[in-house]
Amino acid sequence: MNTEFFWDRMSERRDETVHALRDGKTPHIIRFAMHLTSLCNLRCTYCREGHRGGIMDREFFRMIAYRAGKEGILHITGGEPMIVPWLQDEIEALQGITRFALNTNLTIRPRDTVLAGLFRVKSSLDDYNADRWNALTGRKVFTDVCTNIRYVSKHVKYTSVSYTATHQNAHRVEKFIDFCQREFPDLYSVSISFFKGQSEMALQPADIESIFKACEQLDPVSKQVFLETHSLEGNYFPNNLEIPCYLSMTERLYDWRGIEFYCSHMFRDKVEPPGKPGKEQCCVTGCNSRFNRFNKEIYKLLQEEASHRESSTTIQ
Repeated sequence: MNTEFFWDRMSERRDETVHALRDGKTPHIIRFAMHLTSLCNLRCTYCREGHRGGIMDREFFRMIAYRAGKEGILHITGGEPMIVPWLQDEIEALQGITRFALNTNLTIRPRDTVLAGLFRVKSSLDDYNADRWNALTGRKVFTDVCTNIRYVSKHVKYTSVSYTATHQNAHRVEKFIDFCQREFPDLYSVSISFFKGQSEMALQPADIESIFKACEQLDPVSKQVFLETHSLEGNYFPNNLEIPCYLSMTERLYDWRGIEFYCSHMFRDKVEPPGKPGKEQCCVTGCNSRFNRFNKEIYKLLQEEASHRESSTTIQ
């Protein structure tokens, strides 16, 4: 089953990275995560951001869009990117220059002309009960958000809704999936994310087991993405400290100031940029199974090629 819509050309990037490194070249950067702003129009109780900061320079955003080109993708996020006053105009103006993926809370519905220029839309919902969601986010707009999800999923094929599972809400995953399948018939996928980090919200083994059981009811595409993303071991990947992080060679993240990071997890964990991919503690606790497998696959292929070259030299 093809889940590449979710992974931003991950399989192609694996092959391109191997070929580039084999030939002594630098792999092309494919995915640019653009944190346009640290500001948000919600006040989620679990959010660790201080809602202070500013908005990315418009010219810088445009420059990165041209740098990404048609082979790349700009993953637009925040904060809440839809509160950036120039964003919709830029997406309209840059259609055809690169691909745009928008991560938004959908309190604000993008214009139809903007939706036409989006490859993917992802919205975090995190609960299925209106009162709980309104209390969680600090605004009574649950009904509006659900209406916007229904609308956007009719216009953008790869529209997904995500749920961040924590120790406190893991038992609600099954009903959340049922809610999405019932309320959003045109939704392409439901994404279940594991909370990453060390706090009272961290998932316990019993939580993870219950989530895996609940995800049996996902549609085939969503289930495949879930199984590619997660393992019963949770968010612990000690081997990430043993082999290079090849993923960081084809990705970049820019915060609203234009400061460059190698990895979204390093940015989230406030690792001083650019950081040391594969050497930071967040490489053990912040990665996911798909990225972990990506690195292992490349490492294995490069080792096999090196062994083959060594054998050929010995024979000659």
